[in-house]
Amino acid sequence: MSKVINMIAIKPDIAMRSLAGAGLVCTANCVISDVQCSEDKTLDAFYQAINCDLIDMLTFNLNGKEVSIAFDDNGLFRTDEALGVAEDGRGYISGWTITDDAGDAFHIPGTVVFHGVDEDGETTDTPISEDEIRNLYVRGQIRPTLLMEFN
Repeated sequence: MSKVINMIAIKPDIAMRSLAGAGLVCTANCVISDVQCSEDKTLDAFYQAINCDLIDMLTFNLNGKEVSIAFDDNGLFRTDEALGVAEDGRGYISGWTITDDAGDAFHIPGTVVFHGVDEDGETTDTPISEDEIRNLYVRGQIRPTLLMEFN
């Protein structure tokens, strides 16, 4: 029987609306969900949670722990439902700015899945909890970001 891997996905929930006298105003929230899969189905779980067919990964220290994230490798080139449309018809791509413990900022498009990686490079349970992600969000170390805007 295959081991169950526990991961956490965060999805940006960004809305663009026109506000008289202020132009376009962005409101942003964080949608957190659990992702579980058997250890032999992690790639499929990443594709499904992120809604993509090609992923990339980063590993860095966050909240004193080594954390890996998976994200859409083609996220800035998407032309489908991953794009948002503002009230004025302009399009945008939302994502995340994640600042690691060293102060380096990573700008990541779309949904991000937090997970761990063992010494053999295999996916493991996420070392970071939902509460830690919420606290990092409140502190601004993880924040939704408007990555690209276009007409």
